This record gives sequence, structure tokens and C-alpha cells, in this order.
Amino acid sequence: MLKKNPVVKIDYQKSFELIKEAADLGYTKAIYELGFRYSVGDFGTSKDINKAIELYKKVIEIEPANSNAYTLLGNTYVMLKNLRSAIASYKQAVDIDTDNDEIKLIYIEVIQEYIKNRDTLENGEAVNDR
Repeated sequence: MLKKNPVVKIDYQKSFELIKEAADLGYTKAIYELGFRYSVGDFGTSKDINKAIELYKKVIEIEPANSNAYTLLGNTYVMLKNLRSAIASYKQAVDIDTDNDEIKLIYIEVIQEYIKNRDTLENGEAVNDR
């Protein structure tokens, strides 16, 4: 018979500090993780989309073939309703990871959303170029 595991208390602040420390040392996975935390406001951090974009771009600078960083960068641009930049990011992800049908589907959906709302987007009402 299996015993239940005791409940483990997670120290989110300490976790964030350790991820930030690893990111500051240049560990790409930590930079990527930190970007995600800022994009969703997780682990005791405030949501900071601009910081997330900066971190994803840093990952891409270090690892230009990181399709996950391009995908999350695209997701972040979608949050800002910057569909042109999102499409460019997703295209990079698709070009790198040609077998990933999930990224292809997201790419197509964002293109369709852009086409559907092109007039509004081109008039600047829903575009936030960063």
C-alpha cells in the first residue's frame, strides 16, 4: 500500500531568486524560465511583458535555433495584440521546428486573426509595436 506524500511548501520567492541568479550567470534555460515567469506574473513576480520580451530575445541571441523561445515570444506579442510581431516570431519557430504541428497551428491561427482584423490593426487601434 502506498502512503500519501506529505504536503511540501514551496518558497516561490526563493525559487524566483534562484532562477534569476542562474539567468544572471547566463544559463539559457533559466533566462527562458524567467521570461515565462514575467510573462504570466508567476512565482511571486509582477507581470512584466516588456521584461519577458527582453529575456526571450536574449535567449534567441544566445540560441538562435531555440524554437520554444520564438514561440513564447510570439505568445507574448499576442498578449500585446502585436500580431505582426507574433506572426514573425511564430514563423521563425516553424522554420526551426518544421515537424511541430502545434506551432504550425498557432502560426496559422494568428495569421487568420490578423487577416480578420487587418483594417483595425493597420489603423493602429490594436497594434502595439515593441
